[in-house]
This record gives sequence, structure tokens and C-alpha cells, in this order.
Amino acid sequence: MDQKHVKEKLIFFREQSLPENEMNDIQEHLIHCKVCSLYLDQLNDDFATIQSEKLVSADPFYYTRLKAKMEQHEQLGVSSRSWAQVVVFSLLLIFAISSGIMLGKNFSTLGYQNEKVTSELLLFDGAKQEPIEQFLLTEK
Repeated sequence: MDQKHVKEKLIFFREQSLPENEMNDIQEHLIHCKVCSLYLDQLNDDFATIQSEKLVSADPFYYTRLKAKMEQHEQLGVSSRSWAQVVVFSLLLIFAISSGIMLGKNFSTLGYQNEKVTSELLLFDGAKQEPIEQFLLTEK
């Protein structure tokens, strides 16, 4: 048997799910071929690693700690910390919106004294250049 054919069947060989004659052929090949035997060793190591990672040790006191935290949360109800977070967030949001409005008002009241700047800004006004948009924007 060639190496490629043996490597394809090594997983089945490891699980012993091949017919007996193929099992014997592969076992004989592994005795003589160092590359395939190293590949089988690596495959066994990989499967051992996967198997060890599947096993998770259970914490025996997890349930009691979780139950105690749930009972404590029920007794406290809504904490003052959560209310404080809501109030602080609301104040920051109001401050940000009002700051944005003030900045916008200050910017819009600046007069355009330079005609070159004004004419350049008019180039970006696409509503005057597009007749369909102008049609849709005008009231009848």
C-alpha cells in the first residue's frame, strides 16, 4: 500500500472500523513505514487532546452560589446603582444634544462674507441641479 492510501484510512484503522484484511495490510505497512507510523502517533495525540478538552470538571458548589446570588438579587430588588447609571446617562445625553444644537446655531448664524466661499458651497447644492428633485420638493 502507498502512503497516501494508508493516511486516508488511518482514522478508520484507529477506530478499528475497517475489514480485517485491510487492518492487517495497514498494520504491516505501519511496521515498515516510519512516516505513516509517526502520522498515526500524531493522530492519536490529537484525538487524546480533543478527548481531554471535552471533559469539563463540574464545580460542586456552583448551584448553591448561583442560587444564593439569585435570592440576594430578589431581596434587593432594583439597586440604587442601576438608577444612578440611568440618571447619569440621561444627563449626558441631554448635555450632548443641547451642545450639538448650540454648536449648530452658532455655525448657521455665521455670515458668508466671502462670495467665493458662497459660490463654492452652492456647487454642492444638488437640489438646484436635479430637476426631478426640485419637482418633488416644491409644493403644488
